[in-house]
Amino acid sequence: MSRIRRFYHAQIRFLNLTPLILAGLSLSPTQAQDIVTYDDHIFPILEANCLNCHNPDKKKGDLDLSTYEGTLTGGSGGKITLAGDGASSKLYTVSVQTEDPIMPPEGDQLDKEQTDLFRKWIDGGLLETKSSKKKQPKKPDFKLEDITDPQTRPEGPPPMPGKLSREPIIVTNRTTTINDMAASPWAPVLAITGQRQILLYHTDDLTLLGILPFPHGTPESLAFHPNGKRLVVGGGIGGKSGTTMTWDITTGKLMMQQGREYDSVLAADIHPDLGTLALGGPLRILKIWDTQKAEERFRVKKHTDWITALNYSPNGTLLASGGRQKEIHLWDSDTAEEHYTLSGHQGAITDLKWRSDSKVLASASMDGHLTLWNAPQGKQIKKHLVHQGGVLAMDYHRNGLIITSGRDRKVKFWKHNLTFRQELPLFKKEVTEVEFSHDGKRFFTADWNGQIQAWKTEGFQPIGEITSNPPKIADRLAKLTSELDLVNQQIKEKKNALTEQETLLAAASEPDPRTSQLVQTLKGEHGQLHERRILLETQIKDWQNAL
Repeated sequence: MSRIRRFYHAQIRFLNLTPLILAGLSLSPTQAQDIVTYDDHIFPILEANCLNCHNPDKKKGDLDLSTYEGTLTGGSGGKITLAGDGASSKLYTVSVQTEDPIMPPEGDQLDKEQTDLFRKWIDGGLLETKSSKKKQPKKPDFKLEDITDPQTRPEGPPPMPGKLSREPIIVTNRTTTINDMAASPWAPVLAITGQRQILLYHTDDLTLLGILPFPHGTPESLAFHPNGKRLVVGGGIGGKSGTTMTWDITTGKLMMQQGREYDSVLAADIHPDLGTLALGGPLRILKIWDTQKAEERFRVKKHTDWITALNYSPNGTLLASGGRQKEIHLWDSDTAEEHYTLSGHQGAITDLKWRSDSKVLASASMDGHLTLWNAPQGKQIKKHLVHQGGVLAMDYHRNGLIITSGRDRKVKFWKHNLTFRQELPLFKKEVTEVEFSHDGKRFFTADWNGQIQAWKTEGFQPIGEITSNPPKIADRLAKLTSELDLVNQQIKEKKNALTEQETLLAAASEPDPRTSQLVQTLKGEHGQLHERRILLETQIKDWQNAL
């Protein structure tokens, strides 16, 4: 669900009161609340729905679900259960059909009561029987980091994606609204939410650098760690499940997965020292996870409506949260104790961004205002009406420049003190996301239809487009090869025409100025086609290597 849809439409939820049916056996409410075990609850579901393909004699995908040990071992695709993390375990995700391959591949999907038992069993520690000992979640294997000056470039080369896969997870018939964009603070990398995937683009040449999978539903939010090496993705399936995935973009390695929500994660951010991760969404509960222990550390029930924005201060002392209830809260990042409630907006909070020195917080709201706050004192510095009808997105670069977009289909630029600087021509559709590049020399806009444009900040000139729905590599290669064939044919035709005109020019007793000019024109066009052929051949080789 896009940020716009969160504020345009109220979500309608239905309560399924269907009696619990497990392999034809009705369970009483008392039984349903019992501890979930493999023998009592999970095996009957597997036996009725899965063992036809996943048994000792027919281990499809090298997976045997007929025993407790076989279920925990998993198959050729790896483990299907992650102790304590039911929302992310493949046994659950393929059963609710949010991850391929969907199960069962034919026939009706499993009942919600059955898939909920899968999740509850995994969350509860994968008990074989009621007397079994719980399996413990695997702990992340990374170290905490020192908090560095967010205004000082880290030592070494900027963190760029390595040899990441560029094969799309899914290709849809049309683009959809972009839920979020995030730029690396130090490298020319732009992350964009797509369909069950995150796209990483080079902000200078607009090439696709890599694709990160998000198999748990729709990615809703993106946040780079201050060093630019890690990217936090939050999302899920509305009304069903939500989680966060934190990636090392240089290797494409999944560092950790935190959060076991029963609704999508709409906002998430990671502390500068990597020790905690904050998340929130429609459940209205701010949750802070201990990344080292892989468990929830704090649960704060302060918000009275959806949490839509979360942002740690660059120095790591405060966490800002905002939501549809209009207020902004500042929390101590170590204790989760509230420092201040920032009141003043009259509409839902759509974005929160810190100034790089952690002294000023900028907030955008559907009331149309952009507000700057003195965070250490909890006081308002300046409030300004920037978009009639509401602010949809905002970015705050460390150079002090602010960019906003609104329901009025306008994109505007503001100086550090909210003095107006520039406005782009009116867009055809509402711009739902805006983002500066790492150096502030470029910015990107994404409209309601998912069209993403790149612009120069100096002069505000458009310089190109990128897609949130890239084609499969094979289709891309077929198109490039067809274009190369056409260019080769054009080169041949230009060469023949050039030879003909040069022959006429050589045979003439006196040089014809018109023929001489035509020869020069043909030579120029022939040279341009040669350059185009070299570029196409380079691109084809590059995408062939990507396979």
